[in-house]
Amino acid sequence: SYTACRHGRLRYNGTMSIKNLIRNTLIGALVADVSSLGLHWLYDVKRIAEVVKNHNDQPVFVPIDARHYRGDVGYFAHGHKHTGMLTQYGESLRLMIVSMKACNGQLNTESVQQHFKNTFGPGGSYQGYIDKPTAGTLQNLASGQTEPSGIEDDQLPALSRLAPVILAYHKHPDFNQILEHAITITNTHQDALDYGRVYADLLTLILNDTELKTALQQVAEQAPDTIRKGLK
Repeated sequence: SYTACRHGRLRYNGTMSIKNLIRNTLIGALVADVSSLGLHWLYDVKRIAEVVKNHNDQPVFVPIDARHYRGDVGYFAHGHKHTGMLTQYGESLRLMIVSMKACNGQLNTESVQQHFKNTFGPGGSYQGYIDKPTAGTLQNLASGQTEPSGIEDDQLPALSRLAPVILAYHKHPDFNQILEHAITITNTHQDALDYGRVYADLLTLILNDTELKTALQQVAEQAPDTIRKGLK
């Protein structure tokens, strides 16, 4: 069983350069999420191209505008938000960082689940649309189902909060088990587990100075058959 952690300092062994790498990776992930808010859940490639062209050919920090979603090209969920705010997935990453910081850099399931409820549950800090696995996880936690607390779904909450786990544990002998534990907090679908493994492999290659294009090609080739075609 796990005991929720109290506030503490986030600790990583290693040189200052490693600490800077960890900090910069997590800040970069949060900034990337913030910068994508204006195009979030916009699925039509042609519409995205039109919107970006009208934004000085810049795909980042696009102003939130319901008109971009006209014609059933996506789902407009952020009318109450403004540029500079996190999406639901950025919030999921943020709560994982906060939880691991409180647990001295360790993944603690009970702590993550408590932060999840404090963020997305009734009266939580996040206000806005939540997707199916987030809602299902909250229902499971409310009913006492904690191991795992996730549901049979393959959507993005499985991946969005994994970066700090990968950074902290990618050299750990039980890394695969730890990664699966982190994913199944919200998602138990096999595709979610497979994509999580691919994401972990990709980030680990990049941390080891593999060039991005090479890393992408390598993980696509090594991915399970069920998801390999989509990655290529």
